[in-house]
Amino acid sequence: MGKRVIIYRRISTNENNQRHSLGHQKDVLEQFCKLNGYEIVLDVFEEHSAKTFERPKWQNTMEFLRKNRGLVDAILVLRWDRFARNVEFALTEIRKLSKLGVEILTVEQQLDLNNPDSKILLALYLSVGEVENDKNTIRTTEASRKARLKGYWTGTAPFGYKNHRNALDQSTLIPGENAGLVREVFEEMSRGIYQADSLRKKYLSLGHKLPCKQGFLDMLRNVAYIGKVAVQKYKDQPYEEAEGLHDAIVDESTFYKVQNILKKGKRKATAFQQEQDNYSLKGSLVCPEYNHHMVAYKTTKPNGKEYSYYECQKCKIRHSVDKLHTEFVKYLSGLRINKEVLNLYLEMVKEELDKQDSDRMLNIRKLKEKISDLDKLLENMKYKLATNEVTSQVYGEVKATIERDRLNALLQKEDIENQKPLFKHYLEYAIKLLPQMANFFNNTNGEVRKLMVSSIFPEKIVFENNTYRTANPNSLLSLLSLNINDLRGAKSKKVGNKSDQSTLAPPPRLERGTP
Repeated sequence: MGKRVIIYRRISTNENNQRHSLGHQKDVLEQFCKLNGYEIVLDVFEEHSAKTFERPKWQNTMEFLRKNRGLVDAILVLRWDRFARNVEFALTEIRKLSKLGVEILTVEQQLDLNNPDSKILLALYLSVGEVENDKNTIRTTEASRKARLKGYWTGTAPFGYKNHRNALDQSTLIPGENAGLVREVFEEMSRGIYQADSLRKKYLSLGHKLPCKQGFLDMLRNVAYIGKVAVQKYKDQPYEEAEGLHDAIVDESTFYKVQNILKKGKRKATAFQQEQDNYSLKGSLVCPEYNHHMVAYKTTKPNGKEYSYYECQKCKIRHSVDKLHTEFVKYLSGLRINKEVLNLYLEMVKEELDKQDSDRMLNIRKLKEKISDLDKLLENMKYKLATNEVTSQVYGEVKATIERDRLNALLQKEDIENQKPLFKHYLEYAIKLLPQMANFFNNTNGEVRKLMVSSIFPEKIVFENNTYRTANPNSLLSLLSLNINDLRGAKSKKVGNKSDQSTLAPPPRLERGTP
């Protein structure tokens, strides 16, 4: 009795101009089965690369073999490159088939895989296809890189653009229907109010379609939106950003503000860290008897309910987390801030910030001059390239260095420009927050709560006799609790050396937390 076989035919997705190959493979395979008395159980054909076995039709075939063990004896292909173009993946797949009782047969390049020596020829046949694939990859990569250096766009259009060929048949981009949405997202992100994923969720809730979480981050970093084409580093050739043939959607100033914000972004806390943040007094609370830090832990009672405690591991005194947090809110509610002193303090700090603004403007001016010098240097290098004074390789290396230095200078300038309005904004927010700290503590997250505790109590705190105490209360709160008469004349007092300024600026940790 002849073998029962599945004939497997394949062409790559880039072989669409050779679709007749599928018909040719079928004719040869069927004729081979007829001559050898093989029974064809299935005829499988697909258009997919042979670099891996993540091919839809192949995966379906493997599933069929697993569900119908003993029904098929072999899979028949024309040549080994129709089966695979990767030695490692091919050998792994052959072992899988062997466990299912199925062998691989070829019309051309026939081998007896039961003979160990045949594995040498098998590796050779498979290597030929793999080498050919590698050559194709190199040629494609080099051609794509050359095209991108000229400003062409190769590949799928980014979100907000559409692929397009201009009048000269050059591959480029044009703004799509979502271009306005992309511009709005960048402008909103540049304000520094939202984290990237929070902003994405906001627009999704409004009914907009946006890329996935990682895709959204990639979008915010993509220089295509400012009319450039990213040319990735390849071998000894550096990363470059070529001027694209397409129009920008986002202006450079907004784009680089967003890069600065993303650069400073914090990693998302793990689930364990988030749970630990719920213990807002951890690290600050000490035992009143032994002055040891109290640990925080959670326990489950027999009834299945969970309870959290702060406990001294030496004397075993413990307090309910909920109770201590409730008492802390009561403590905050009891703070009495003198509004007149509060306003006077804000006015004095703003006055000092205005005096320091001259240094800020000087730094901005220096950075603008540096950016201008770098632009002139780049123009000079372009001229030298055009007149053959430098090679294209030297030009590329120098250009990459100049653009990196220019980007750093631009980011520094944007950062300094934002310092004054942002600091004043946060300062005013913090000042307004002081009279309503209890409400804010109740409605913010655990991380911000811990910052509030450490700001109000710079040193260790003790909970005893249902109240909180510390050896060194926050100097700012002490100041703002003073009677206005104690500060008469303070506004007219000239600010002296730096040692006089320490009480003017708010503690670095008493500032607005991230929403």
